[in-house]
Amino acid sequence: MFQGSTPTQTREVKVLNRDAVTTLQWTADLIRGASYFTLSPSTGSATLAAPGSFRVGVRPTVVSLAPGTYTGIVRIAATGAAYSPRYVSLTLEVRPTSQAPEV
Repeated sequence: MFQGSTPTQTREVKVLNRDAVTTLQWTADLIRGASYFTLSPSTGSATLAAPGSFRVGVRPTVVSLAPGTYTGIVRIAATGAAYSPRYVSLTLEVRPTSQAPEV
C-alpha cells in the first residue's frame, strides 16, 4: 500500500523458455495502462537455465488519481515461440487517503 506517498514498489514478471536448445528473444510492451504503469526492460532473452524477466511498476503520477480501479495489459511476444504472444493483466486499486490501510 502506498497511502499518501509516491509508490516505488515493482513486481517481477518471469519469461520462461522450456526449450533446451534455443534462446528465446522476447519483447514486452504495455498495450493498456501506460498512463499508470511502467515496464523495464522491454526486451530480453531467456534460456532453459536462465529465465528472462522484467519489472512492472506504478508511475509516480498515480497519487493524483481519483479513487478507483485502474487496469493494464502487458503483451509478451517472441518470434517463433509457441503460444506467442502472451498477456499479463495488471490491476491498480487507488483508495481514498482517509481509508485505513489493510493489515
